[in-house]
Amino acid sequence: MGNNWTSKVFLAVLKLAALAAVVFVGLSFRSADVKKLSFDFRNEVGNDFEQQISEIKENIQNKFPELQGIVQKKYQWDYNGKSYFVSQTLYDSVYNFYKSQPKTYTYFSELPANWEEEYYG
Repeated sequence: MGNNWTSKVFLAVLKLAALAAVVFVGLSFRSADVKKLSFDFRNEVGNDFEQQISEIKENIQNKFPELQGIVQKKYQWDYNGKSYFVSQTLYDSVYNFYKSQPKTYTYFSELPANWEEEYYG
């Protein structure tokens, strides 16, 4: 019985220590000036990221095509004894619009050596 009482006291002291640590950390963050802790994302990634963003904006045309060439796609399949069905209306003009847009490979760190093979296939 003494061993059980000792473990209960130990767990209670451990919980109090954890609670005190949380309160201490909370008070220290409360007194910290969070406004001074700013992270400039552009310095981390460099100017390449901004250049990629501007290239993407230049490549995207502002004029979205009118919806023409209706294509009705229907998919039906069975899975685990249940039948599923999906029907979707697609448009040739939208497909051709996105197909005509140039591909731009974007990344956030160093450009991989084989990026063209991975991206273009």
